[in-house]
Amino acid sequence: MASTARCQVSIQSARRLPEALTHDLEALAAQALEPNVFYESWMLGPAVQAWAPPDLLLVTVRDAEGALAGFFPARVERCLHGLIPALRTWRYLHCFLCTPLIAQAQAGDVFAALAEWIRSGRSPAGVLELDGANADGPFAQALAQARQSSLRHW
Repeated sequence: MASTARCQVSIQSARRLPEALTHDLEALAAQALEPNVFYESWMLGPAVQAWAPPDLLLVTVRDAEGALAGFFPARVERCLHGLIPALRTWRYLHCFLCTPLIAQAQAGDVFAALAEWIRSGRSPAGVLELDGANADGPFAQALAQARQSSLRHW
């Protein structure tokens, strides 16, 4: 588990969507920076049961109070001709959008926690690949702002 002062990142393997996470996902979806029905519990739960690969990971980012602030399912896959492991958002059958669910009010903290988690070496891969995420809109804008902010700290 990695943490910033405000958020903690954790992962768990899944063949089912845990019931406690289902309730948290409903609350997160209601305040998401950008909606994604494919990662909401009512669609993701049945998809995980039907099509989850054995290596499916559920990535969660929780704020200081323990509330779910970020979520996406992912797998570790090889990229760059098999040279580098990447944590790639999971695209299941009938899933057409892989934008992570991120709490609108905490987007910067969530992106900072994910970046720290990856840099720390605690992530199962050194690259986060947002395959199928919306490249235009609030999520993309928040991600670009987070990248600019982190570049200032180097």
